[in-house]
Amino acid sequence: MTLHKRWSHGVANWQPQEVSVPGFPFGVSQLQTVAQASQGVEVALPADFTATLTGFLSGWSGLTDLTAGCVQLSPPNGPRQCPDDQPVHGQAYGMELLIRRPLSKRLTGWLSYTLSRSTREAHYVTASGGQATATIVGDYDRTHVLNVMGAYELGRRWRFGARFMLYTGSPYSDNYPQGQGFPLPPLNDQRYPPFYRVDARLEKRWSLGNERSVAFVAEVQNVTLSKEAGAYNCSGSQIGSTNSTTCGVTYLGPITLPSVGVEAFF
Repeated sequence: MTLHKRWSHGVANWQPQEVSVPGFPFGVSQLQTVAQASQGVEVALPADFTATLTGFLSGWSGLTDLTAGCVQLSPPNGPRQCPDDQPVHGQAYGMELLIRRPLSKRLTGWLSYTLSRSTREAHYVTASGGQATATIVGDYDRTHVLNVMGAYELGRRWRFGARFMLYTGSPYSDNYPQGQGFPLPPLNDQRYPPFYRVDARLEKRWSLGNERSVAFVAEVQNVTLSKEAGAYNCSGSQIGSTNSTTCGVTYLGPITLPSVGVEAFF
């Protein structure tokens, strides 16, 4: 058994994007920073498979909190009080397992699974109008991400391949008080449903000699016609003197993309 160790680390700094948002003036005087590190091992398995296990950790500081809410101070048309004029911190950590077989084999495959967590600080306005800070799940956190791909040579230069993809839905907040455009804690305590899809590909290749070839390719993305949750929306209605608000998750799709084409290699 052959064992290889892999590791990496790095630090990066950058200016916040120059847009007119609360928190930007502070960002001019302090760079945003991220420090990243990863450590992994790679093992050769039977039948030409290779397995790689990698752990990673990232930490951010000086980030502008663009998602914090604001409240209208009195009088009703007075200035707005926003808690996001201070930087926030965040982190991401997890591990990834990758198992693969070379594309040169008649039966090839690739499996990757990532288990991770992303958190950040968030400023928010309390129900009484005060300000507070909490550590919440990151807006784009996906706890589980799974990709399984495979391809098989059918003979006579025909090849069929497919991919299965599955990931956890991203978090969202659903505590929106009546007439208020931003949520109250707990923040990001809900999750959209998980999303999965299957893609398929069929190709026929003709050799032109000297490592040159041309191929006919037919592909279909999202064969399963899966829909993905995209937003949490609230809509209001009024019946007589009664106001009613209905909230729920909205879905995008299904989006599927069939395609037919020609590939040439020279």
